[in-house]
Amino acid sequence: MNAPLAIVGYGTSILAALLPDIDTSASTLGKLFLPVSTYLERRFGHRTITHSLLGWSMFSIMGLPLLILRQKQIYLCFALGVFSHIMLDAVNKSGVPLFYPHLIRAVIPKNERYRIFTASKDEYVFLAVLSVIALLVLPLGRIGLKGALHYLVKIPQSAVSDYLSNSAQGYSTIVDFEGILNISQKRVKGKWLAVNSTSRNSLILESPDARKYSIGANPQDNIRSLRIQSFRLKPVKVLTQEISLIEQPLSDVFNFIPKQGRTYFLGYIKTYDKFNLDFSLDEYPAFKKGVNRLDFDYATKEDLLKHNLANILANEGRILVMSFYSPKDKIVLPNVPAASERTPSKVTTFYIKDIYNADKELKVKPNDFVEKGQLLATQDEKKEQLLIQKKEQENRLSITQAELEKAKIQIKQDSQLKEKEDELLKDKRNLSSSKQLDEIKIKEAEARVDLARSDLEKVQKAINATNIYSPASGKVLSVNMQNTTVTLRLLTKEE
Repeated sequence: MNAPLAIVGYGTSILAALLPDIDTSASTLGKLFLPVSTYLERRFGHRTITHSLLGWSMFSIMGLPLLILRQKQIYLCFALGVFSHIMLDAVNKSGVPLFYPHLIRAVIPKNERYRIFTASKDEYVFLAVLSVIALLVLPLGRIGLKGALHYLVKIPQSAVSDYLSNSAQGYSTIVDFEGILNISQKRVKGKWLAVNSTSRNSLILESPDARKYSIGANPQDNIRSLRIQSFRLKPVKVLTQEISLIEQPLSDVFNFIPKQGRTYFLGYIKTYDKFNLDFSLDEYPAFKKGVNRLDFDYATKEDLLKHNLANILANEGRILVMSFYSPKDKIVLPNVPAASERTPSKVTTFYIKDIYNADKELKVKPNDFVEKGQLLATQDEKKEQLLIQKKEQENRLSITQAELEKAKIQIKQDSQLKEKEDELLKDKRNLSSSKQLDEIKIKEAEARVDLARSDLEKVQKAINATNIYSPASGKVLSVNMQNTTVTLRLLTKEE
């Protein structure tokens, strides 16, 4: 019963407790309803029909409109208020005709010496005692008998029961606890938010620094409870969204986080990406790693970012997004286009070999946005080796070109010498075979020059290729290095 309803309930009980005395014109209520009280007093007398179970039933029937108005708790206050008057009058010396019209008197207690006279000093003492008892049990109106029992025992079972009850009624739960961390044996206490229950004896709590711990009576819990109690915090509403991921970066789930409240992820993805999870042994793991699989157990966006999981590629998966927010908040979802309106995304994976110093040679990192043609990496060490090869090829080309020029000059000189010899001897020799041999020598030399030039061009192309440029515009999802090969994954839009 909330505070305003409790006040109405208390007021109803007080007014209802006056009703049995409507059978006498001397009472406060009798004076207000004088015709009724006068008739009842002359017809039945004081403390007769209105102080019996029959009278109580009649008054209860009069209160039935409260049930029609769906005010069950107020009706119970009304009925108990009337009944309390009858029972208290039974403590009087004369008692009450509880089973009227039978005139036998019901008295409490049986021994007359312990019963009280009306308007006596004993009555005022008795009133004071009842008032003190009423003040002591007043909190029961708010927490109930079950809540009072849980307040006394402070065990995990009662804390889980209260958490489940609060959740079913649309309230969040704060847990006041003290316990010992099972691994480090450190003592810990606080008032943390309850996230979920894992069993009838165990709760998952979220600390102020957004870490999660299980607490309870189970041996596998992170915290062994010494005392624990759940308290209703404030009304909450829950928004659930189930999404499927197919060849998408895990960060796509961020598009479904409302701007208000707190959001958790449950479910799984399958991925071939490599990743590491770094949880304290005392902490409840929000992720569970399997073979090419990652399971989520009330993980948050902060958990994904902390463990560098936002950019891994989900080959497939299903995620339940649970958002808790105040009913006063107008929930605002991110502007996520319908599936039919979304521009399809394409994940491009390519490999860069011969990277020996990633810190120096890689020019991008995860989450960077790159334009088509932007420099991604430089193969600096490979380039240095190629520059040495280029120098060697340039020397080789120079040598072959020099040899070609030398061969041409030598052949020309030999040809001139033979012509002079023929003039002196006045005999013209057939030099065709000699010219053919000279042409062969020239072609061989030219072939060596061409080969050296071709090798030099190949080295130059290899040097140019040491600058790696992006084949498309998009977002760098991940950069992984194994030995000297870098695997780079780029998220682009399909055209």
